[in-house]
Amino acid sequence: MIPERIYEGYLRLREKGFDAELSNTFHYLLIRNVPLPRKFNQPYTHILIENNPSSDYIPPNAYVERTLRIWDSYLGKYVRSTHLDESLTPQRMLDKGWVKLCYRINWNPSFSLIDFVIMVLRFLKDL
Repeated sequence: MIPERIYEGYLRLREKGFDAELSNTFHYLLIRNVPLPRKFNQPYTHILIENNPSSDYIPPNAYVERTLRIWDSYLGKYVRSTHLDESLTPQRMLDKGWVKLCYRINWNPSFSLIDFVIMVLRFLKDL
């Protein structure tokens, strides 16, 4: 997403009450303390969105805290979700405590940052 669209989305997130911070390079957007459904082992998580500010054609990546687990009623305990796959997460992100959200989206260059954040929030809700 090009910088103007990233910045516009960042401002809209702030207007809606999200605790968001945007890097000077527009490469990273951090959204702090996003509420999670009860099925997770923690009530909140931070979400890190990694953008490619030189192209609208490359979808962003999303990361959550590496400690995030989901309740498995069959096992009766919190487990790692297969959609939070450390093997698909770059080591530099793992070292900083992040794990990549593994999802498939039909990305459209006209999507905004807000569209992407909504997709991520729905994905977490539906895990």
